[in-house]
Amino acid sequence: MKNKGTKLTFIADTHHFSGTLSSEGRAYDLRSGSDQKCLNETGGILDAAFSKFTKSDTDAVMIIGDLTNDGERVCHEEFREKLYDLQKSKPVYVITATHDWCCDENPRKFSGNAVYHDVPTVSHDELRDFYYDFGSKQALSEYITHLGTCSYTVDIGENVRLLALNDDQNGKGRAGFKEEHFKWIEQQIKRARDDGKILLGMEHHLLIPHIHPLVMGGSTCVGDREYVASRLADAGLRYMFVGHSHIQRIDSFTSEKGNTITEINVGSLCGYPAPIVNVEIGERGLKINTDFVESFEFDGKRINAGMYLKNKIYALVDRVLDGAEISQSEFCDRLTALQLHGEKFAPIYPLVHILAKYIKNETALGYIKS
Repeated sequence: MKNKGTKLTFIADTHHFSGTLSSEGRAYDLRSGSDQKCLNETGGILDAAFSKFTKSDTDAVMIIGDLTNDGERVCHEEFREKLYDLQKSKPVYVITATHDWCCDENPRKFSGNAVYHDVPTVSHDELRDFYYDFGSKQALSEYITHLGTCSYTVDIGENVRLLALNDDQNGKGRAGFKEEHFKWIEQQIKRARDDGKILLGMEHHLLIPHIHPLVMGGSTCVGDREYVASRLADAGLRYMFVGHSHIQRIDSFTSEKGNTITEINVGSLCGYPAPIVNVEIGERGLKINTDFVESFEFDGKRINAGMYLKNKIYALVDRVLDGAEISQSEFCDRLTALQLHGEKFAPIYPLVHILAKYIKNETALGYIKS
């Protein structure tokens, strides 16, 4: 069947954070300065990206989970309003993931030196209805998981179908799918093939540990990843778009039966380099290229996104070294903000204090020389 050429846009891990949950102070500063991705800046980044989509010739926009910072209701409400605005010009399809129902039960609001956890959230069994207009409403078929979340299929263009999967739990404490869910997935793959559709899958967690299993083979991937990848490939799924890892990468997996599935890992929109993955589907298959958010509005200023987000990554290291120069307590607090249990590093503080300035100076000289 001849394909006229469908153009699609994928983004992931938007992690929208509402400015109503923060105020100036040490608590927010520690949290914001300990993360590769942005917090208060996410609204401006989303607005810039959605503006690009509105002006583009893409046929639909897909968002691959972790829509909000940590499932805070105000973050969801603000994010959904942005989706409704975008939907006026482009179809939008989303899946949710564990950050959208605060699976670690750690929502946070920051004020001065204090962190508050009594923040209203959206529960996992609310998410399907909350985002009903962005997938379930248009679905050809839908599967409701044991969490109340949903997977669905929807046609995009004349010959392309999206298989949107929620993989939050496999019933064994890992990401993935229960057997009944898997059977539904296999039915949808067969149905797409029978209908002559090109089928694109999207789920939040990875099938392939792209860098190395020791680095990304744990909770970054679905449980029993090779089994899941093999089963999807053997059923006939050829493409899967994923998020979660915040990296950009394309790799393939081939099952023992010789069937191959290609995974396109889409990086976080609110972290460097604010990637947007564009896909053009034609007679020769998929053509994939990456675009970026060039700039965004924040605090009344126009920000160069690439430079700002790159500097945010560098600052993760610089902040720890700066803390080591200030005091032991500051050094430990900044490590704790990075989830490294700073007090355990207190015994080596005297050495780090001596080395910190030297390391920073050498690094600076290295940048100059390069």
